[in-house]
Amino acid sequence: GTIILILVTCVVSSILTEHSSRKIAMSGEIIDKPIDTAEKTLISLANPEMVDRLMSLAIMLRKEKSTVPLTAVNVVLDEDETQMTRGTRVLEKAADIAATVNVQLLTKIRLTTNLSHGIIHEMKENNYHELIVGFHEKSSPNDSFLGTVLPELLTGLHSQIIMARLTMPINTIRCIHITFPAKTEFEAGFFHWVDQTERLAAGLDCRIKYHGHIDTMTLIQKHLKENKSRTRAEYYETDGGNDLKRISELVHEDHLLIVVSARRGSISFRPSLDHIFTQIQRNYTGRSILLIYPNGYSIDSDMTEMPPLMM
Repeated sequence: GTIILILVTCVVSSILTEHSSRKIAMSGEIIDKPIDTAEKTLISLANPEMVDRLMSLAIMLRKEKSTVPLTAVNVVLDEDETQMTRGTRVLEKAADIAATVNVQLLTKIRLTTNLSHGIIHEMKENNYHELIVGFHEKSSPNDSFLGTVLPELLTGLHSQIIMARLTMPINTIRCIHITFPAKTEFEAGFFHWVDQTERLAAGLDCRIKYHGHIDTMTLIQKHLKENKSRTRAEYYETDGGNDLKRISELVHEDHLLIVVSARRGSISFRPSLDHIFTQIQRNYTGRSILLIYPNGYSIDSDMTEMPPLMM
């Protein structure tokens, strides 16, 4: 009886602690001006065929007058000479692309025994604020586009992660759809991705359609107006849940779907977000997608493990 009582007390205490933490975080004032910090971006490059598109994306997301160089890394396992030669060519190609638009790019090859650990250590050792990485190349029909690396990155990093699958050159995109969970405005990285995606739409001169909770969209609309955005924006109210299945018919081949998700333990996380990977595979074949995990306030700072992602 005593053991059962202790177990029940621990479970209830954990639930109440997380609930209280959310209330405290959400009771704070939302900072309606983004903090002007250096945007150090790391681009993980592996597939030679995706270098053009990932580099173009990174360049379009950065601030136009930014003096902070981009960094591209190629991670090599166990000093494999063949991989090092291939990685060098990949980075040279990336440098050529950056040079054509006068963007400074630092390049490096990282030797490691584990791909995800190599990226995580590179991010932390050099204090990068953001990671851009391509979707995993599926090697079989049963393989997930996440692979084994990306779930580990979500667990090991708290900075913003952008996972990109670009099925066509980004400069041919004609419309951007953005879906996001309710309460995402309380995450630390909220204004960062709002500014980045608006910057992307402006650079492409295309319409941007927001799909989300009215509270979040009201704040986005106010922010864009204050910053005198000229982007053609449309707002479609939802309950702030997982809307991927509903809007799949609206996203055409020349559109870009941006899914803003949330890590477990963050304010805007909800269990339905675990299913977005399955829904993308099922409903968005051949579509260009950015999956964004913003920098956020952690509810449990001691949380070091995340349950397996549902795929």
